[in-house]
Amino acid sequence: MVREKDLNNQRYTPDKIIEAFKSLIGSAKIKRIGQLVNKSKDSFMMSKEHNLQLLRYKFENQNIIKCVGEINGAPLSIKLKKNTELWNQVVDKASTGMDSFRYVSDKLGISFSDIVKHLYEQDLVNNIKTLPAMKKDIFFEILQLEISSEKAIKIIEEIDSEVDFRINQLNELKSLCISEDSYSYLQKSLK
Repeated sequence: MVREKDLNNQRYTPDKIIEAFKSLIGSAKIKRIGQLVNKSKDSFMMSKEHNLQLLRYKFENQNIIKCVGEINGAPLSIKLKKNTELWNQVVDKASTGMDSFRYVSDKLGISFSDIVKHLYEQDLVNNIKTLPAMKKDIFFEILQLEISSEKAIKIIEEIDSEVDFRINQLNELKSLCISEDSYSYLQKSLK
């Protein structure tokens, strides 16, 4: 059961927003705008302290990060039914170097976005034979090295308005439940 206290605990401070951004980018040493960072999907699902699932979208809306794609596995764990020229290059680089999309992208001089787009296209034409189900990474492009206090405040205001709305809904529900004439209360509320 949702309680008002639980909803109020979903509010953020500027420091918590900055801390969450650091948690999102992990231990990566962000050196430049445009750098790619990946985070496992499990980390998103399990991030109770920062609620990275929610903040991911807030950061994207404020142009702090840009989601480039979600991919299951690494290059060598993905098998196509019929390899394409690009996929042959990806597999070759991953076999002779490191089994990583960022590594392959760097070494081939092909943008990571193009590799992701290629995989999505192959999926659409039913050309993917094997795609690992257990490991899924979300890849982000860093658009800002730090979060300004103005952007942190915008994010906080947006979250606070959503929390306030949900608290109002909860209070309306409570009032309905304790009302002596629920039908009349509903009629009045819905006008």
